Amino acid sequence: MTKWCLWASSFPEGTLEWITMFNKGLKYYKSGRFHFDKIRYEYKRVIDSMNLPKNGELRVIDIGSGSGRLIHECLIPLLPKNIKEIVATDLDQSMVEFARSVNENPKVKFGVLDIGAENIPEHFYNRFDILFSSYCFQYVQDIRRGFSNCKKLLAPNGQFLMIFQFKTNYLFSIYKKMSSIDKWNKYMKEYANFTPHFSSKDPDSELKRLSKDYGLTLLDHKFEPEYQYYFPKWACLDIFQSIDFKLATIPKDQQEDYIQDFVTILSEVTNIDFSDEKTMDESIILSIPTVCVHAKNSESR
Repeated sequence: MTKWCLWASSFPEGTLEWITMFNKGLKYYKSGRFHFDKIRYEYKRVIDSMNLPKNGELRVIDIGSGSGRLIHECLIPLLPKNIKEIVATDLDQSMVEFARSVNENPKVKFGVLDIGAENIPEHFYNRFDILFSSYCFQYVQDIRRGFSNCKKLLAPNGQFLMIFQFKTNYLFSIYKKMSSIDKWNKYMKEYANFTPHFSSKDPDSELKRLSKDYGLTLLDHKFEPEYQYYFPKWACLDIFQSIDFKLATIPKDQQEDYIQDFVTILSEVTNIDFSDEKTMDESIILSIPTVCVHAKNSESR
């Protein structure tokens, strides 16, 4: 029996909430790998440019680790052997628990962390030599606070690589549309005026100002507004449903209606029909404008 099966079987019988949380992590683990080739390429490109010391101990933090699969398949194989610890974090506790359940590397530790929060744990301040984050920062509503918190996490001269969606945000666009529906409005109010990150006419200047404001030196960055991913329609739906954190806030007797509306609006914002079960094995092309940011803490040791 695999480690994650043992973890699931440890729940008391009938603990529907925990089983649902486990299934959410498992669904993302199985389907959320569409971007692995891109991440692997960018991680290798930047890690090779970092000239990391081969002596001494290095500490790494990953923001938005999800199910943890990307860390093991893309990140760890590229890191030097002198990594002392890798702290894998996510906002979603169920994802953290799932990732912990499938981990077998003693260097990897797990924790819940909201990088967009007003306060982050002080024991993380100035602790990490490298910070990684892939396709997470589009979900940080206050990106300025997110950059500020990343600066706090980095040791002097510490570096980070962020890869995330800009210009569009399908999940938050769904929430924005749902905020105009009476029965869902009270659960979605904070998204009524949502604007995706770097959607201005000059995102390059916007990024440079943001980095400078928070004591970060840009080493390399690129905006790829036409970037696309190819994957099966069912995998795309699985991904969006596994990262939907609003379903848990909806009363149980309304969740079926919510899921139907969620899928309908997902089809509208992506221009892909997810309502026809007979076509779920079809391959689709989804546009995900992507920005890659390599920067360092301007403070020196």
